[in-house]
Amino acid sequence: AANEFRGRRVTLSAELRVGSGKGAGLLIRADSDSTVALTLENSMADLVRADDGWKSRSVSIPVPDNATVVEFGILLQGAGSVSARGVRLSTSKPLAGLPISEGAKKVVDEAISLAKGNALRRDRLDWTTIERQVRALSAGAKEPSEAYAAIQWLLTQLDDRRSYFVPAARVKEFWAGTSQTPLPVVRTDDRVGYVTMPGHNGGDPDAIRAYAKGVQSRLESIAPRASCGFVVDLREASGHHAWPMLSGLSLLLGGGLSSDTTGATPTPSFKDLAAARVAVLIGPRTWGSGEALALALRGRSPSRTFGQPTAGLQSPVPGFALSDGAMMLLTTAPAADRTGRPHYGRVEPDELVAAAADTAAARWVKQSPACGK
Repeated sequence: AANEFRGRRVTLSAELRVGSGKGAGLLIRADSDSTVALTLENSMADLVRADDGWKSRSVSIPVPDNATVVEFGILLQGAGSVSARGVRLSTSKPLAGLPISEGAKKVVDEAISLAKGNALRRDRLDWTTIERQVRALSAGAKEPSEAYAAIQWLLTQLDDRRSYFVPAARVKEFWAGTSQTPLPVVRTDDRVGYVTMPGHNGGDPDAIRAYAKGVQSRLESIAPRASCGFVVDLREASGHHAWPMLSGLSLLLGGGLSSDTTGATPTPSFKDLAAARVAVLIGPRTWGSGEALALALRGRSPSRTFGQPTAGLQSPVPGFALSDGAMMLLTTAPAADRTGRPHYGRVEPDELVAAAADTAAARWVKQSPACGK
């Protein structure tokens, strides 16, 4: 229980030895009734490896006033084994009133200012209380990184379930994530084209352009064999960057991509796919960029959605850089469909299908007047 830890910094320390596996580290987090951790830290950026022998690691978090439980433990990456000794949980004296370094104070000031000026629900929040708690949680920070947990807590209070924080040490990894995104699985079966879209993250411009062009070329290659139409499966589509996915399927979307910044222009001869019948599969694992794509496809004609409601996390999250190199991604506006109409919450399917949504979608596509041609 978090009662005795509130307003203090809690540190988990231990010596670890990895018998096998990719590596091991420590984790500590403060939670409330929400599914999102209020504050969280782990040592996965500095794993103990199998050939390291015994190595000491420690992680710490400030515990906010609204925390109900503190959870902590050992993380093992990959199958294998890890041993621990000297596991210790320690607490600081109360943080309130402790001095904060100029560098740490600067990033805290920036984070508060950005959230107050840009967060979607900023006008509904009690900023006096929120700012007081952020400053209390960052008290005692000697480095900007020691104030990160306070900024993480700030983002959980914005009540949008989408805003999140990228530490300075992980920003490069975040932008490089695009190169690790697999291309969709594209195939045809009995005159129906099937496109299974994975989630999309990262922001490297060259990798984004390559992704969008790759999707377009795959779609072009199956188009002659998909006379009935297409089934686009978004049930595992997630991520934070919608434009590569939207641009990749621009052959099906037609007009309405006025803000496309990928630089991936489809082949002009295939613009007629905008009139093809498209069934869209959605579900609870469809969120973020997947939901943006579902809204864009649902707004075209002829299209129809099948499956279960989405997660309701589709709002755009532009990035804002802090002075130490860290980044805040803030929900600044609601999602919108292809006409610009705002959309809040989950995307509900046109046809609620608990099972065999694939079959229902393909059956509808095959009812297209073009299917016999």
